[in-house]
Amino acid sequence: MTTLDSTGVAAVDPSYFWQPMSTCPRSAKVQLRGKGGVAVYGQYHGERDCFWTGWAPLPKSGPPKPLVHNIEAAVDAWVEMERKAWMFDELVRFSKQPGVDAETLAQALLDLHVNIVHPAQTHSTC
Repeated sequence: MTTLDSTGVAAVDPSYFWQPMSTCPRSAKVQLRGKGGVAVYGQYHGERDCFWTGWAPLPKSGPPKPLVHNIEAAVDAWVEMERKAWMFDELVRFSKQPGVDAETLAQALLDLHVNIVHPAQTHSTC
């Protein structure tokens, strides 16, 4: 939980603390806190000076990607992909027949699109 500090100007996470420098990863971008209390983004290379008093990892960017929880939606997407692949295969097969011109091919594509029965309409997908 993030709360405002006593001055009301800083967002502070009361469960998140600066880590000791002995645990800081080397040569990776982190937040470093200096003696004066000012934090900067930088890399710690294991210097023997005593300027840095703590470090913190960087926050991860963006929200986590959702997992597919709806199996029916996943099945429907797969069935639709299979349907489109079948339509394409049928169109390619038809286009290789003798005497098929562009207009006939276009009409066949329209007929396939309009008249095809979606597999989900013929049986349960789950």
